[in-house]
Amino acid sequence: MKKSWILGILLFFGMTSLVLAEIPPSWLQDWQKPGKELRPLQIIHGYFGVNKEKWAHPYLAFGHFDGKSIAEGMRFLKEDCGLGGVVCNVSSYGYLTDEKEWQHFLEAVRQAKANDLRVWIYDEDRYPSLAAGGLVLKENPQLEAKELVYDSTATEPFTVRPCFEYTHASNNFAYIRRYPSLVHPGATAAFLRWTHENYQKRLGAELFDYVEAFFTDEPSTNAMNSGLLSEKVREGVRTVDKIDPEKPLLPMVVWEDDFPQEYQKRYGEDLLAARKSLFTGDTEEDKKVRQQFWQMVTERAIENYYGQIARWCEAHGKAFTGHGLWEESLYAHVPLDGNKLRTLKMFSIPGMDCLNSEPHSVFSSHWKAAMLASSAAVSSGKRKAFTEISDIATYFNGKPRASVAQMNATAAWQAALGITEFTLYYQITDRTPAEYRQYCDFVGRMNAILRDASMVYDAVLLYPITDLQREYLPQKIRPELKNQPEIVQKICRSYDCLGVQMLRSQTTFRTAEEDDLQAILKNQTTRLSKLVLPEGMTISAKLQKILDEFRHSGGEVSVGTVTPQTVLTPATREIVRGTLVREGYPIQILVNVSSQVAYSGQCAVTATMCHLFLPATGEIRKLPVKDGYVEISLQPLETWILLEENRP
Repeated sequence: MKKSWILGILLFFGMTSLVLAEIPPSWLQDWQKPGKELRPLQIIHGYFGVNKEKWAHPYLAFGHFDGKSIAEGMRFLKEDCGLGGVVCNVSSYGYLTDEKEWQHFLEAVRQAKANDLRVWIYDEDRYPSLAAGGLVLKENPQLEAKELVYDSTATEPFTVRPCFEYTHASNNFAYIRRYPSLVHPGATAAFLRWTHENYQKRLGAELFDYVEAFFTDEPSTNAMNSGLLSEKVREGVRTVDKIDPEKPLLPMVVWEDDFPQEYQKRYGEDLLAARKSLFTGDTEEDKKVRQQFWQMVTERAIENYYGQIARWCEAHGKAFTGHGLWEESLYAHVPLDGNKLRTLKMFSIPGMDCLNSEPHSVFSSHWKAAMLASSAAVSSGKRKAFTEISDIATYFNGKPRASVAQMNATAAWQAALGITEFTLYYQITDRTPAEYRQYCDFVGRMNAILRDASMVYDAVLLYPITDLQREYLPQKIRPELKNQPEIVQKICRSYDCLGVQMLRSQTTFRTAEEDDLQAILKNQTTRLSKLVLPEGMTISAKLQKILDEFRHSGGEVSVGTVTPQTVLTPATREIVRGTLVREGYPIQILVNVSSQVAYSGQCAVTATMCHLFLPATGEIRKLPVKDGYVEISLQPLETWILLEENRP
């Protein structure tokens, strides 16, 4: 019995060695023992504080480990949970001003370093970033965000006022707190002084050098009715600034006192005379005013917030990472950023959030956030893109916490769309350390193969931001697609439908704005076969020329429809696919996002032999290739990574 057991073990390792011998050794080393740079980072707020706050709000409690010292906690995260690092900040108690809290934070960073855990710094007291826990406006109230509102019934229909009530500043999971102006350079300068510069000074050269990145969370222009959160959510939200219940609810756009002068400088036109076009009107002139205004807002946001922080981080050797607000709602991109894809390009690691870990939700709206982040990275010549991931949305709807299988599949579909860095808002105390390690091992193994690979796409889905800027009309109610102008509904629904069609037919794609297309098509490594345009988009003369040239080169151009792929036989609508290349090896990742239905069939490959990597178990197998296909069989929520190799 003992001899047969030993023989079986030797046979297993012998067979494995035959497979492994044909794969680059460094890949196998990372696969067998994923390093910290391949593993997820845990987001932690307040755990390190002197006053371990007993938050009633489950969203804000992540990272608390009562009864553990900082040293024990860091060892626990690394050894027991399998994490690769932490995203942390000084405690909310006396945020950025309490000396004892600073000392605990510094000890936390020391212990993270001692335990070989990566460190990112979260740049705010909860969120949204830019407030510095209220210190920016406490120092200078004049830096508060402003809005221009329009009341068609008033004698003087236009008013400039503080932008607070009805907005995200008064409707989020953390604080009801007034918010600084994203488009005012003084606000970000003050924010950097209170946060980044403070961290640099407090950490000292050695610890500051160890920090990899600064994480900014959901900044925006703020000037949009975000709607009330549920009563259950608002029970845990802290009120810092009182809301004026008598303030009239009116359509709003972001504003700064110097906007008229800048608009005149940019376009040679009088914004004050044309400002009614920001709220109403359907003429070509109205639309031109809106497009020019929102382009100006985009460039102001880039110069004064995203760009200012990016320049600081670059000058100090840090990555600038984070994500914006409402990435999943295309029609909200205009009021919150002007052009969200363009602002995301300012990040060295662009990101998204996904607070739903039911894998099938990829087909609802979450794919858009992941696609935006990874596309921003690719457009800027970068590879890394990150996710802030949790199961809080489903938890608040009364569903149980996500299982490890659900967590794995959610991570995998995001990796298939280009995500490489995983920052976690999962509650560790809702899972056993062994379960957490299972998940972290899964992500680590997946990244061992994919993170250093380059994404390869079949298609580009055009990001219709110019049309959305031209058509955007602010409303006093919370924006929903059904309340948007008919052409906006048409464009957004078409964009959504096309994206889901391509996902469900395993067509790999990215999104890009018109200004990026020329560079994409001139890139010699690009192997695009399709350009896909949402229905209802305006096709400019410049765009028409690009489309004609692409057709002439043999590419397919489609508007409002897309030809399905034939990668998998039989066809399935439940598998999300990503394609990459690394050191000449074509790679496919296949994720069955169904929790109920297994899939068996064939997958087209270009190789003469194929290796199968199973990140859930660590197993590697050879798959025979016959007539350009391999047999595949994915259980519900299972992930396969196929490494193709052409051999004589």
